[in-house]
Formats: sequence, C-alpha cells, structure tokens
Amino acid sequence: MRYGQQIDDWSALFLSETDEHFQNLETRVQQSIMAIDRAASGLKNLKQPLQFQDRIQALFYGLGVSLPYSITGIDLLVLYFVLIRVGQLYQERQKIVDQYQNAPAYRQIMEQGRIIEDRGVLYLQLAPDVETKNIKEISID
Repeated sequence: MRYGQQIDDWSALFLSETDEHFQNLETRVQQSIMAIDRAASGLKNLKQPLQFQDRIQALFYGLGVSLPYSITGIDLLVLYFVLIRVGQLYQERQKIVDQYQNAPAYRQIMEQGRIIEDRGVLYLQLAPDVETKNIKEISID
C-alpha cells in the first residue's frame, strides 16, 4: 500500500517474516559489535607503552626478557647432544658384548690390567691383585 501496489495475503506474510528475521539478525550484529568494542577497549587498557632512557637500558630489558629462554634452549640442546653421544657409546659397547659372548669373563682382567703403549702398540699388562688372596681360575672357552 505504501507504493501503491496491492499484494496478496501470502506475500504480506512473507514480507513480514523477512522483516522480522532481518530485525533479529540486526540485533545479533549489534550485540557482536558491542562485544568486539568491549574486547578492543580492554586490550587498549592492557597495553602499556615502554620507554627507555637510552639504548643500554633497552638492551638490558631485552636480555632480561629473552635470556632465560635462550639459556634454557641452549641447556636442552647440550643435554640432547650429550644423551645422544652416551647412547652411541652404549650401543658400541653393547655391540662388543653381544659379539663376544665371553666378554663378561674378561671383566676382572680389564679391571686389574694396565694398558701400556710401546712404539705405537698397545699392550695389556696383567698383575695379580695384591688384596685378593684367593685367585680363581676362569676357564675361557
């Protein structure tokens, strides 16, 4: 009627429902905008500008913020490489023990013997343990 056109009841009902949905949607958009504005103002209040008197003061502030993380990262990196190296040594020794089945029998010899180098050749010098009075014979197959 506003534009000089007559419409049937169904069209009027459809336009009325569409208008109602748009009003509902507009209310939701306004609520969202207000929530975003509140969050933005809250962030603006939390933000505090930093001003330093000179470069040295700024450097010390930066070191104070990042140095603990850097030291922790370096410590973890060194620990990782140490653990990797120890693991490799363990695997090498385990391979020797697995390869030579009598290796545990040589333990006493390794503990009591001395390694001597003569002209670039390594020798194992065996000496009886003075503290041990009972020497056991070990048969090595």
